[in-house]
Formats: sequence, structure tokens, C-alpha cells
Amino acid sequence: MSQFSQDPIINVIHNSIRKLFRPEFHSKYVMVSIVELKDAVFRGIDRFLIKLYKDPKSKEAQLADKRFQSFVHKMPTGEATSGTQ
Repeated sequence: MSQFSQDPIINVIHNSIRKLFRPEFHSKYVMVSIVELKDAVFRGIDRFLIKLYKDPKSKEAQLADKRFQSFVHKMPTGEATSGTQ
């Protein structure tokens, strides 16, 4: 995103090429494949976690462990499948 002077408008399209940025077409539009976007997000998460836990005793890793615990929400299976909240 840093290559743009303003935030671009991102068009997400299915079964597309990886990324299409053609400033001659429109300087603010980027078209991205939804599959490639998903893959890029998960690659980024993987790299982040590997780097974070290279030293599991680091302050950052311990803080992440504490925060990750709040991401887990447990509920009985019946509640999850009944559609009620």
C-alpha cells in the first residue's frame, strides 16, 4: 500500500490473476484475486507466528500467549448449531 499516495480502492475478484495494478487504467484501483488475498493473509500470519515464537520466553511471545487465550470461546455444541445467540 505504500506505493500509493492515497489509499487505493481494492477490487476483490474470484479466479483472477494474482494482482493487477495498471496506473494507466486508473491510479487508485487494484484488483486482487480473493484466493491470492486469502493465501497472502495466511502466509503473513504464519511468518509472524514463526518470528514471534523463535524465542518463546520473550516478552512479546508471552504477551501474545496471554492475548491468544481470549480468542478461544467455548460453547456447547447445541448452541453452536441451533442458530441462536
